[in-house]
Amino acid sequence: MGAEHREKPHWAERAVKWVARSWYQFGSALGAILLAIASAPDLLLKNASQSDDSFFGDKTPLGHWGWEQIVFLVGAALVIASLIGQLRVRPTYSQLLEERDDAISLAEQRATIMESILGGVVDQLCVASGLNGFNYRASLYCHGDASFILLVRTSRNPELRKIGRVRYPENQGVIGKAWTDGQAAFLGLLADRAAWEQQMVDQGIEPETASSLQMQSRSIVGVRIDDTSKSPPEPFGVIVLESTAPRGVTGTTLDKLAKSPVWHVLVTLMLDAREHFPAIVRSLVVGIPDHGRHTPSERVSVGGTPRRS
Repeated sequence: MGAEHREKPHWAERAVKWVARSWYQFGSALGAILLAIASAPDLLLKNASQSDDSFFGDKTPLGHWGWEQIVFLVGAALVIASLIGQLRVRPTYSQLLEERDDAISLAEQRATIMESILGGVVDQLCVASGLNGFNYRASLYCHGDASFILLVRTSRNPELRKIGRVRYPENQGVIGKAWTDGQAAFLGLLADRAAWEQQMVDQGIEPETASSLQMQSRSIVGVRIDDTSKSPPEPFGVIVLESTAPRGVTGTTLDKLAKSPVWHVLVTLMLDAREHFPAIVRSLVVGIPDHGRHTPSERVSVGGTPRRS
């Protein structure tokens, strides 16, 4: 039978488990009560030890020890035992640090696995879109804090795979237009570097950023990624395909993206991987050779088009 049909633990079993976890708290409270009783001079307990009608008469199990003294010793023993129990159960600072480091390490391992899976799916999507050469690259971004943050970059060309910045403003270039309109295409961009940089500036990119871009893309397309399980659909990412050829990527590329079954796999995987995005981004920043030159805020935020060192 499934896990949902498993019989719930008996109340007595649950009680035993609770006592095992919390005995020192209960013992500490009981000990404090006993100490209070033993310390009160006018309580019935003291009178009972002097009464002929008490169960032991004027005797106690410890002979000359009075009842208030016995109760005091039992209470003190319970308090001391509870304190020792708390010290044994409560983790030390070094243990907490070790647990934190283990948790971070596990999160990083999961993020690395998820990043590899996302990269593999993006590779398959490129193949399905007819991109098999060495003059293109694909970049996958999530959206946050009014910008786009790079998650995955893939290309058969190692030079085009290099990462500079990892954060892009949401209102610049093809990525900004794709975010607003659902998709965008810049085709037939100029071969002359100065003229090409001016075209980038015309698309809202800062002149300094345009001059620092490593890849001179001659054709760029972008598609917004929406969470269609919500009504209305909620956008949360963008994929950008670039080529150094004037028509290396085109409107046909966009059509193939939309029709590919791999597209739906990518969207589903992106939704499932959201919790790993921060760790993926951190790993990308650490991997950037000149990441030490970035400002602290830029290193933490991350995402965007590469720039030259």
